[in-house]
Amino acid sequence: MREGERIAHHVPVHKQRGGHMLWQKSSLSGSQLIGRPIIASMPSREDVGHLSTARARAQSLLDDLLRQQAELDAAPPALSAAQLELGRLHLSKAVDAARRLLHSIDQALARAQKP
Repeated sequence: MREGERIAHHVPVHKQRGGHMLWQKSSLSGSQLIGRPIIASMPSREDVGHLSTARARAQSLLDDLLRQQAELDAAPPALSAAQLELGRLHLSKAVDAARRLLHSIDQALARAQKP
């Protein structure tokens, strides 16, 4: 960016009013961010489509992790007990993270689909 050049864009604000994300239009000049009035935006069909795609991918990830976890429990690889326990711990954490992700996407979809 050249000196004095401004770029206008929308920045998400971490507040919600009536279930809708608030966006703040801002201009960036150098390293300075100048605030503008806040605009409440309704999620578009495209937004809902992106959330639906994200949900399907998150569900696929969770299903794959659970499959791997079942395979690990059924036929553990030839590793030391410490390595196997560490692997199980990390896989368990990945499953928990995938569940949290899926839950968050479900909440976002529910908010986006409210009239």
